[in-house]
Amino acid sequence: RRAKNWRGRRGDQQRAIRHRWQRDWTMQPLERLRVRENWRKTRIAILLALGLALLVTFVVWLMFDPQRTPLISISAPAYEHPFPPLAWSAEDHSVLAALDGETLDVFEISRDWQTGRRGLASLQRQLDELATDTARRDAVIVYLTMHGGVDDGGRACVIPPGASPLRSETWLPVAEILQAVGAADLGDCRKLVVFECARIEQAWQLGIVYNGFADALASAISDAGVDDVAVLAGAAPGQVGAVSATYQQSAFGHFFANGLAGAADRTAAGGNGDGRVTLH
Repeated sequence: RRAKNWRGRRGDQQRAIRHRWQRDWTMQPLERLRVRENWRKTRIAILLALGLALLVTFVVWLMFDPQRTPLISISAPAYEHPFPPLAWSAEDHSVLAALDGETLDVFEISRDWQTGRRGLASLQRQLDELATDTARRDAVIVYLTMHGGVDDGGRACVIPPGASPLRSETWLPVAEILQAVGAADLGDCRKLVVFECARIEQAWQLGIVYNGFADALASAISDAGVDDVAVLAGAAPGQVGAVSATYQQSAFGHFFANGLAGAADRTAAGGNGDGRVTLH
């Protein structure tokens, strides 16, 4: 009887498939199916792992991504004589627009503010769009830069470029703006309206001896009768909005934008460093 090779069965197996003609070709389809099945299971496992990783990443992003505050930006189109120019107003709003996607979601609707009625309608449309947005909003800001004045009835008004400087019935009362913002169905969302409208101290060509816009603002807020709207003014009674050639902005616009960008949260500036900026 033939003796076994010293390498045992392994040696016999290796010698058995030394030539192609010695292979058992009847087993090849089964082996191929087994390899394909193993590779399919491996691919499914890899895809499931990638999907789980993406889901975890998305959840973490939702939890830790800073919430952006909607800001409706309104800068009056260019004024013509006899109105004085609204210096650096476009620059104020361009700086805010630069924060879009970081701390703010900026919506620019300035072009519709040639007249008060068209402008107010565009503001209402934008607020309605925010109301239908499914994103959770803690606050919304309306930032308005325009010339302001007091009409014949003593009401604080904004004066769009298309209004008549000597016919105050063509001006837009501040109370109507506040009522439009207050009427927006934004749930528990807090609303802030910013008026940078005290650029004119006196203008004889407009019949303004003393601009009482800032003085009449408190009465306008009371007349509006809205409780869920806060108002921030760029100038107090007796003041006029200053501009800065150094900043190439209005003074108020410069510090307002910096505050929203995060400077107001710094402990050195009186903040608490919690990653949030409040009205105070």
